[in-house]
Amino acid sequence: MKILIEIEAPGDWEKLTKSLEILQSMGIKTNSTPLVIAKGNKKINPESIFGIWKNSPHSISEIRKNAWRNF
Repeated sequence: MKILIEIEAPGDWEKLTKSLEILQSMGIKTNSTPLVIAKGNKKINPESIFGIWKNSPHSISEIRKNAWRNF
């Protein structure tokens, strides 16, 4: 099992690791490398996707109902 905890303040990380010291026997590993966030391609023309649902209209209630089926 893996647990991902995102912490913004460095001081909070120290508090968390101190509180988890009792679990060291379970093999806690840390990875403090920051995630690389790449910016999207701004040259893509969004007009090509306009109207892709015009032949298949969906209501918000249908979208929610289908989303709950996936769980």
